[in-house]
Amino acid sequence: MKKNLIFAGAGHAHIHSLSNLHEFVRAGASVTVVNKSRYHYYSGMGPGLLSGYYSLDETRFDIKKIVESHGCRFIEAEVKQIFPHEKRIFLSDNTALNYDLISFNTGSES
Repeated sequence: MKKNLIFAGAGHAHIHSLSNLHEFVRAGASVTVVNKSRYHYYSGMGPGLLSGYYSLDETRFDIKKIVESHGCRFIEAEVKQIFPHEKRIFLSDNTALNYDLISFNTGSES
């Protein structure tokens, strides 16, 4: 039976894990990534973007594309409620998800 693994957020700490989703799938996990946007913007390139050195596309990762290319599910929403004893979360789009394992890294907001 597959374990349900949820990555809540696609913040900086999750980027390495998301680029290696195939390892989780190979280990038998069903992976879902929940993030408020399909993109993760690399803050270290912000000054270069503002100065015109980088384009917008050069400063962001397409999280949805990365996730789906590994055969995993991407949901564009935010986690609104967590019920750890039930291993269930509720999202801003009213979806309820059950999990066996969950990792939170929602990133910052500017």
